[in-house]
Amino acid sequence: MIGIRIFVLISIAVEAAGPASMISFALGGVVSLLATFSLSELACH
Repeated sequence: MIGIRIFVLISIAVEAAGPASMISFALGGVVSLLATFSLSELACH
């Protein structure tokens, strides 16, 4: 269950960093996707 804190932290990050925060969230998503792909490859073999 995701608490409300995650949404508060996102709003603080957007307020502090501005448009660059969207780039950092996208970059974090790409890194998470790559980690997921590598773990799924390990699970298949």
